[in-house]
Amino acid sequence: MKKLLNVLFVMVFAFALVSCGTTPGGNGGNNNGGNNNEEKIVVQFWHGNGANIQNIIEEMIVSFEAKYPNVDIQQTSEGSYDNLLDKVKKYIQTGEVPAIVQTYPDHVTSYLHSNSVVDLNEYIYDEEVGFDALGFDPSILVPSFYNEGGVYGGDAFYSLPLNKSTEVVFYNQTVFAKYDWFTTVLGYDTDEVYSSYEPVKLNDEGYVSNGTKRVIDANFIWHPTWQEFEKIGAAFKTTPEYKSFMDSNTMSAAFAYDSQSNLFITLTQQLAALDENQAYGARGEQAYTRFGTTGNLVNGEFTFLNQDNPYAREAVSYYKSQVDLNHFTTSGVLGVNYCSDAFKAGQCIITTGSSAGATYNNSDSFSVGVATYPQWEGTAPENYQVIQQGTNLTLLDQVDDEVEKYAWLFMLHMINYENSLKFSTGTAYFPIRDDVYESQKYQDFVLGIQRDGAGNPETDKDGNIIYNPDITAKAAKVGWTQRNWFYTNVTFLGTDISRAEVESLVKAVMLGTSIDEAFANAKTNLKLYLQPEQQ
Repeated sequence: MKKLLNVLFVMVFAFALVSCGTTPGGNGGNNNGGNNNEEKIVVQFWHGNGANIQNIIEEMIVSFEAKYPNVDIQQTSEGSYDNLLDKVKKYIQTGEVPAIVQTYPDHVTSYLHSNSVVDLNEYIYDEEVGFDALGFDPSILVPSFYNEGGVYGGDAFYSLPLNKSTEVVFYNQTVFAKYDWFTTVLGYDTDEVYSSYEPVKLNDEGYVSNGTKRVIDANFIWHPTWQEFEKIGAAFKTTPEYKSFMDSNTMSAAFAYDSQSNLFITLTQQLAALDENQAYGARGEQAYTRFGTTGNLVNGEFTFLNQDNPYAREAVSYYKSQVDLNHFTTSGVLGVNYCSDAFKAGQCIITTGSSAGATYNNSDSFSVGVATYPQWEGTAPENYQVIQQGTNLTLLDQVDDEVEKYAWLFMLHMINYENSLKFSTGTAYFPIRDDVYESQKYQDFVLGIQRDGAGNPETDKDGNIIYNPDITAKAAKVGWTQRNWFYTNVTFLGTDISRAEVESLVKAVMLGTSIDEAFANAKTNLKLYLQPEQQ
């Protein structure tokens, strides 16, 4: 019946569009793109990727169409994820949508409200094209990446992973080595950190006069805590670099955070993980949002607004106290769009960023180190947390069942071994499959190993393998070490609005708004989505 109603609706809408002289770009397989494709099944795939990923997808299309010559896969980039979301929501109203769309979980929630999303269980267990029928073992996919398809409550499953990343820390190794902070401030052993070391030498003003002989070992990975950031924040304020910025009336602080919504959610959950009673889950994962008692699309709770939940306010209060000390800052306080710009300019010496965007934090002026995301001191390792980022592939309801079937097959094609390897080595995103991560080609990528035509690694004059990873490979390697710390928040109506609200909340508090007022404003703006007990 649903298919029949869709057909009738599309016929009426198509007539209206023809009358107006307008045809939408995606139509669930009825737009054959010209006479050459009249006999082909057209599958539209809309995404928000740039030129590099478009080229990789095109290679996937070519290999898929070679296997299924009766199918025409047409990819369309909307230039950004926001543009993609807006366009899909617009065309959902017409009944004409692409078969495949790149999504975040919050996007899927928006589409679910219009009953436009296909529950992939229909295909996962299909006797003809299901996992078992095709010999596809989903356990080869990274569990947290795959499980994100089911964060909507109930047993429904709405997506497969495409590209994944996380947040990591970038720090100015040149400044850290210059002042020997790892040993003098943080208490690390020199042989743990450095491949070449010279003790601190001070000049008459108390500043380090020469730190060029201290070289941080390439294999050293810093696993910082927030409390270590505090110590570095205080130490940085004693340096001439900091004083130079302040003398020129330019804001400066040791640590700068980019995504203020990620800051809010992650730090709130990290603090809640310390709750001995586990009031918000063993890892504090329910301290921001959680499902209600029935766990469905409309029955969700914005727990960060609860009066008996202290952790959200504690998170904001803590960060604000460090901003007031000029130890920490944010992009909002700095007045910049991205902290990476401030990092490269030296205004901050530590910042967070996406592991997939490492090149934005690279510099020709100083050495850049990559560290794991900060954890709260004293937290058990099994309760460490850092956000899982990246997009998925979602199947939208089609008039033609054949379009849907081949769209499903193309989704599986995109995440097979060969294409996943191509995607992860051609971009800065993680492999979504364990077998890809373990492959020699990907390990060569993260270790910076070059091989000749015979497969032999490049060596130096003494026969030692040369390792020369770039910043992208370093970020991928460090980010992957956090894979057991990843979290994904549940989604329901209003969670997309909530992220924007907590971003505004943090920015407002850092610029002087009281915490109570900022939370009250967020509650007012989320009123339409609150459960009765939260009103």
